[in-house]
Amino acid sequence: MSDVDAKPGGGNFLISTLAIIGCFLIFAVIIYIARIPERSAKNTPANLTPEERLEKNILTPEERKDRLIELRNKERAAAASYGWVDRSGGVVRLPVDRAVELTVRELQQKRASR
Repeated sequence: MSDVDAKPGGGNFLISTLAIIGCFLIFAVIIYIARIPERSAKNTPANLTPEERLEKNILTPEERKDRLIELRNKERAAAASYGWVDRSGGVVRLPVDRAVELTVRELQQKRASR
């Protein structure tokens, strides 16, 4: 009558088993990658000077936070002051408010000339 004498789902067991093993392997790789910084921090000597730690990019969270605050303060100061970007090319840095005013004035002049 029917030519189908095989057990239903016979090949699905092998595929399911391989899929489960694959998921475990992917999970293991993710855990391994996530623990790389932790292992490298354990292998660094504790007697390095702050300059040596900075060169090797080994900073504590507090040092990273302080450096970020320092960087943000420098960026704010640069965004609110005048200065030369390229003196020979005639490129200057303007405070953001002044740059917006000049851009609006320039666009209004272009609109008026049309």
